[in-house]
Amino acid sequence: MKKFQKISQKVVIALAILWVLLLAIPSIPLGYRYIYVGALIFYLGIQNILLLNIGQRTGVMPDKLLMYQQRLGERSGVVRYGVIAFFYIVFGVLIIYGGYQAL
Repeated sequence: MKKFQKISQKVVIALAILWVLLLAIPSIPLGYRYIYVGALIFYLGIQNILLLNIGQRTGVMPDKLLMYQQRLGERSGVVRYGVIAFFYIVFGVLIIYGGYQAL
């Protein structure tokens, strides 16, 4: 679990730095910039779903999920974490679609 979190954290940071570099290049169309940021948000949603799945299988939960469980209870915390991850996925797809339409 911790190994996946460390690798995924480095991937997200690298993708975010790449996105900032894409913003600095004025010749790249705005639609592609939206598609990239949508893909980044989509990746975060998939990452959270994978972390939830790994945490349920191993019993070692991510820190954010533990925080939700402490505040809301065990079942409600898992549901909230899953719903937020699902919204990341949906929001990422909508931004990708918007970027595609802007091309």
